[in-house]
Amino acid sequence: MNEHKKTVALAGGAVAWGAFSDEEKAMHNDEMIKDLTRDLGEAAYDQLPENEKHELDLFVWVGCCMHKDLNSVKGGNKAMMEMVE
Repeated sequence: MNEHKKTVALAGGAVAWGAFSDEEKAMHNDEMIKDLTRDLGEAAYDQLPENEKHELDLFVWVGCCMHKDLNSVKGGNKAMMEMVE
């Protein structure tokens, strides 16, 4: 709730907020959620012991490869479908 109040204040206050379209409000709310998520994540990360930070940093740096694997499956499927046509 506090973050939403800040978002409304930064947008120009309650009167300005009320004049926004639903799309504009959604855009501001999405940005607020993104910022809040980042801030909470950074706070949680800062509380981790160094060895857990290292493991997490390694995972993030290397990546999970899920998208690369998915892309190879999608590419293979496309190639096979083109052979059938």
